[in-house]
Amino acid sequence: MTPAELAAYLDGELRARGNEEMRLGQQRFFQHEVDTYGVPMREVTALVRETYRVVKPWPLAARNELMKRLWETKKLESGALVCHVYRRFSRQCTACEFQLFTRWIDRYVRNWAHTDGVASWLLAACIANEPELRFELRGWTESDNRWKRRASAVVLLQ
Repeated sequence: MTPAELAAYLDGELRARGNEEMRLGQQRFFQHEVDTYGVPMREVTALVRETYRVVKPWPLAARNELMKRLWETKKLESGALVCHVYRRFSRQCTACEFQLFTRWIDRYVRNWAHTDGVASWLLAACIANEPELRFELRGWTESDNRWKRRASAVVLLQ
């Protein structure tokens, strides 16, 4: 299965598992614009396990291509899927991934849930593996991107 095929499959599964009542509840909860299918977290978690089994043997470039495609849907659940799957590779997160996750914040992260997932699990893993990366956060506190400013604090909570 290619990254494009898996992304299409996952998008179809998320669409099928979503429900209107949950979608409306999520929109009220976030109190700002959030694009969601309304998929319960237990359903997302099931897809995380399934996705991880598929992507675990993939080369890094293929895994990152899948994640990019998922982010591009702009859906709440797709971003959660990215964070939860990539979290399982935390021991491999270094400066290279730190730059990747920084680009994700700049390009795709548009709510506090995605910010907290990327910061507390992914960026924090990079810093745990390479502590000198924490100095990269200094300029983030003055960023025009509010999610980047938030990430600069959340990443240090771990």
